[in-house]
Amino acid sequence: MEYIMKNGEPYTREGHRPVPDTTKDRLTLMAMIEALERITDQSAEVVFVPSDHGIMHIINNGWHKKWSENGWRTAKGTVANADLWKEYMELSRQRDITITDEHNSYGNIMRKELKEVCK
Repeated sequence: MEYIMKNGEPYTREGHRPVPDTTKDRLTLMAMIEALERITDQSAEVVFVPSDHGIMHIINNGWHKKWSENGWRTAKGTVANADLWKEYMELSRQRDITITDEHNSYGNIMRKELKEVCK
């Protein structure tokens, strides 16, 4: 996680923990939720560069909002990870959040770390 401190300098906080028996989607959502819980300044701009492009497309296309309106159901059945989607939506409400797949150095570092954790 990286953020800009009040003095204008970037601060990067690294780390990971094992999460057994999970999926890449679930792990991505968990990481995003944890980041939003740690960023207490509600006016802070948040940029996520997930290695999981599926999560990015869901958020950027507003599918999670449609699922919520439909009682967490799709034409194929119950939405996977609905518990985490609900939590993400609550924490992201009224926040300036960008989800991107920009290939920058931080995104590449995060993708590498996520691959290592998911082994």
